Amino acid sequence: MQPIYGIRSTAAYYRLWVLDMASIREAKLYRYMEPPTNPSDLAWLAGILEGEGCFGHWPDNKGVRYPTISLLMTDRDIVERTAEYLGSRFYSAKPRHPSTKTLYRLVVNGAKAAKFMLALLPYVGERRSAKINGILRCWIGQQL
Repeated sequence: MQPIYGIRSTAAYYRLWVLDMASIREAKLYRYMEPPTNPSDLAWLAGILEGEGCFGHWPDNKGVRYPTISLLMTDRDIVERTAEYLGSRFYSAKPRHPSTKTLYRLVVNGAKAAKFMLALLPYVGERRSAKINGILRCWIGQQL
């Protein structure tokens, strides 16, 4: 079998096909949004998301669980830069008490989040890698 795009296994072809099929259902922005290819950008993004972010899966009203990446911080510039990399918007929440800072939040769901999780996998630690693998296995299993 001749490798296409450097992919040699049937399982890798299948995962790529599932992600591509899922992307058709996503917003048009996803088709144009790719994870950064610069290793230093991916490492920075992985560091921020591993330290301050959350990788999970979120159920919709039909019970389907979608991969989710979220970030909640008080540093607007960091959240803004992360939102640029993820092709997402971020939101601010007014503080409950006058002495606390404004919080900024961003959330990325679905195939877009799965694509970024796959790109970040080599840059995160063992615990996060196991979490991401579990999320993606669950999501791909639901796509069958």
